[in-house]
Amino acid sequence: IGTARGTYKGHPLIEITEVGSSAPPVKIGYRKLRLILAAEKEVLNFVADIKKARENKEKK
Repeated sequence: IGTARGTYKGHPLIEITEVGSSAPPVKIGYRKLRLILAAEKEVLNFVADIKKARENKEKK
């Protein structure tokens, strides 16, 4: 769960708390969070492409 808390060089900081964890919340910049989410999307697309290729290979 993320909440906007404060700024760093004018950019919003998002405070991320892991659900069910007693660890202190992590503050991350908006731009860095966007990069992480974009990278995750790329990885998921890559994995999906591999699965499709395997399925197509098995059909032949």
